[in-house]
Amino acid sequence: MEGHLRDPRTLRRAVALLGTFAILAAACGPTTGPTGGQTGPADQPQKGGRVIEGSFSDIRTLQPILVADTPSSYVSGMLYDGLITADAKSGEPKPNMATFTAAPGGKSFTFEIKNNVNWTDGKPVVADDYITGVKAVAKSKKTVRKSLMNGIAGFQDYVDGKSDTIAGIKVDAANPKKFTVELSAIRCDGLLDFTSYTLPAHVFGKYLTATSADAIDTAPENDNPTVFNGPFKFKEWRKGDQVILTRNDSY
Repeated sequence: MEGHLRDPRTLRRAVALLGTFAILAAACGPTTGPTGGQTGPADQPQKGGRVIEGSFSDIRTLQPILVADTPSSYVSGMLYDGLITADAKSGEPKPNMATFTAAPGGKSFTFEIKNNVNWTDGKPVVADDYITGVKAVAKSKKTVRKSLMNGIAGFQDYVDGKSDTIAGIKVDAANPKKFTVELSAIRCDGLLDFTSYTLPAHVFGKYLTATSADAIDTAPENDNPTVFNGPFKFKEWRKGDQVILTRNDSY
């Protein structure tokens, strides 16, 4: 599947027709299947096709930690997955890329990234990729997400340059997909806040060295990403016009 997010300057005249077409397509009855028989709503979805979706503005970035607008958040969310997600009805946290357990007291959480979760270049998603996302937030001068990570023990010390590591994140020595996050205080909203940013360490790690300052803010991969773990892959961003994504077959 290929998806396009287009700027309204090129879509304004087509929106009404496109909406009408979408309604008609959804209302269509049974169609002829690949073997000549009739297919109905209960049949399995077929691969392929294209979705064109209008937006009120162009995106500004594809780097999740720098997103501060709705279109960018929507598109980057299709490229990068979070460790957990919220139940659509209850809002309760539930496993996504990782399973999780809470320690008594609610200040410590252990996550284990699922074995079948990989980046699009074939490398497994591991705890270091989560740490890379947290460090990216810490190093960035442009992000608005530092407050989401402040609850992690040792995060502020890393921001201030007092430590080379984030003390509250511990990786299991026997399993690179398993790690524990300790909070400095209980936060009711904390679990969903600090688990949303996982970046490929082998791509963004070079911008997060001890001497890299805020290099993450100007990384070329922010606008032209190369490795993903979400349901779609980035293909092209024609600024002021459209963003094109393609299906991630390994998702």
